[in-house]
Amino acid sequence: MVNIKSLEADDLHSFLDFFDHRAFANDPDWDGCYCQAFLGQPAWDGVSDPKPILRQASCDNISEGKMQGYLAFEGDLVVGWCAAGESKLFKELPDAEDKLARVVCFVIDENHRGKGIANELLDFAIDDLTKKGFVEIEARPAARDDTSKQNFRGAWSMYEKRGFTQFRDLGEAGILVRKEL
Repeated sequence: MVNIKSLEADDLHSFLDFFDHRAFANDPDWDGCYCQAFLGQPAWDGVSDPKPILRQASCDNISEGKMQGYLAFEGDLVVGWCAAGESKLFKELPDAEDKLARVVCFVIDENHRGKGIANELLDFAIDDLTKKGFVEIEARPAARDDTSKQNFRGAWSMYEKRGFTQFRDLGEAGILVRKEL
């Protein structure tokens, strides 16, 4: 059983500890993302290691309240993350609306996968975003049977079980799903 809470500025060190050491410990392709991709990329020269730049961007965004999501804790240790919040926050995705929330990413500690933590994070996000006054929630899972790294966006079946329906076909980029809250 994990405890889930909304990301706050005072969670910065726990968030960083998770992304520094456990989020992608065995996946160099994703290591160092710090969940900044959908927030608008910080300035990068295209040559140097982007990890410190993305890490600093997450520090700035969390401290300034420009990053929203949910942390799953086992005791004092973060074992899961879900990037979710107001659609206008995610600058890299089009068609933001005031009362539309988005779920864009899940990261689960490798040693805690297969335990339903992503499901718990999504349930918590749906409940919390409803309480915050959003009227719809949107996500972009990969193709229905995709088992690739694109499942960081959440498996289609996870959304379908919670009443999300297809909103738009994005071709090779997957589908866009929505749920009324």
